[in-house]
Amino acid sequence: MLNLESIPQPDADYIRTMFDRMARRYDTFTFWMSFGGAARMRAEALKDLRAGERVLDIACGTGDLALDASRRVGASGRVTGLDFSSGMLEVAELRRTKLGAQCAAPIEWACRGAETLPIERVEKFDRVVSGFALRGLYANIDRILDGIRASLKPGGRIALLDLTEPRNAFLKALYKTFFFSYVAFLGAVLFGKDYPVAYLPDSSSRFFKAADFTEKLKAHGFRDVTMRSFVFGAVTLYEGRTASGGEEPSR
Repeated sequence: MLNLESIPQPDADYIRTMFDRMARRYDTFTFWMSFGGAARMRAEALKDLRAGERVLDIACGTGDLALDASRRVGASGRVTGLDFSSGMLEVAELRRTKLGAQCAAPIEWACRGAETLPIERVEKFDRVVSGFALRGLYANIDRILDGIRASLKPGGRIALLDLTEPRNAFLKALYKTFFFSYVAFLGAVLFGKDYPVAYLPDSSSRFFKAADFTEKLKAHGFRDVTMRSFVFGAVTLYEGRTASGGEEPSR
């Protein structure tokens, strides 16, 4: 098994190029990597969306959350999907076109990094969501969290879903074995030499543990922060909100 500590941290250009190359088969990869479970976990992040809400999907990739949000908020809502990979956004737009009228709310794709938030001259959002992406953006996570908070209306909510390296030694060993065996094989089949074997376990290893990220969210002004674990702690959904009108922002 690779020694993750010896692997240099990938920069933004490397990650962007990686996702551009993987975009066309990325949905197949995520389906088989999660045995179809990723869709159910994403649905949990969106389950209480209401008609008419404005939703921002951070690092939206091929648009899973953004497309589902468009169905849920209806024609009176609006969705923005933000990602720095143009290849991923091209696939997202192809999927939106195929779905047609099923995507009731207008969707705007923004090709830019999450660290550039908030988006200028855009009305603030009711909800910011993200699916399996923030751990790869750990180098800029403080700026990104401040940008997310600045993008939300008073009382706006977050639902951030991501991989989490388990603390338990046995589960941690299983977690890494899974990525370096089954997932590595799957990646080689779908992407050949373009698949970065260490990226997923490396990024989740470097990122915050679930309880620590919960505290990080609170430190950036989010209230009522909760976390829910899936797949024996390998995936975590973080939820919270900004201060409502009349409440003092917390820091």
